[in-house]
Amino acid sequence: MINRADNPYRTPADTTPARRVHVPIFVTNTAWTWATVIALGIGCLGVLASMWMNLERIEMGGVENADPSTDAAMELFQHRDGLLTDVMIAHCLLTAVLWSVWTFRSYRNLIALGERNPRASAHSAWIWYWVPIAGLWMPYRFMREMWQKSVAQTSSAAPVPIGAVPRMVPVWWASWVITSVFDYVFAIVPLMIPAANSMVIEGQLGLITDAFIVAASVLAGWVVLALHRRQRTAYAQQMTAQQTKPQQASTASSLAPDEPEPTLG
Repeated sequence: MINRADNPYRTPADTTPARRVHVPIFVTNTAWTWATVIALGIGCLGVLASMWMNLERIEMGGVENADPSTDAAMELFQHRDGLLTDVMIAHCLLTAVLWSVWTFRSYRNLIALGERNPRASAHSAWIWYWVPIAGLWMPYRFMREMWQKSVAQTSSAAPVPIGAVPRMVPVWWASWVITSVFDYVFAIVPLMIPAANSMVIEGQLGLITDAFIVAASVLAGWVVLALHRRQRTAYAQQMTAQQTKPQQASTASSLAPDEPEPTLG
């Protein structure tokens, strides 16, 4: 008869091993950070060109109503406008890829810094940008978490301290949301107005949208660089703390009083 307590095939509930958390290696992320910032800067130059085109669109709209003999100029304008649009679309896709990779690598660094309870996987941090409706607030929650938890974990027993989020982070996200709203308005409003005034109104809405895009891009560049510096500082502090612990332990053991030798009674 086999004793239940000695049964090798029984797995007690209290001996189930805990789920292992894969701890990735901290990545400096410097190349992806600067690639993202440079892409944002180039995008600002493209938006400035778009603002110039919108000013020209407003002027061409007024001339179109008064002088119908500007077909050649209008055709040239539409050609340049279409070329700029194609270039901006390609650049936006490239910037989106760079931003997604940077977000993934930055969020994964939280676990390398000692965070054991992240909100979700590192892939979710960038996937939410592509989800309609929810993309208006979920990415900000991940960005806020990255900023708060990008601190050094100096003790496995102590909780990770939560850092404060600068005001520039919510301001950046607000500018991004406003830009998305204006993009939607820019797409549907010209369809609801008379064709005679469409170019003028498109140009005016385009100028407002471009202004918010420039502001959002500049703030996004600041967020990327600031978070990059914050994570590198946290990693340096963590490495310093880990190197200091063995030295403190050896010093404490050398200063401990020797135990008295046992005596025969």
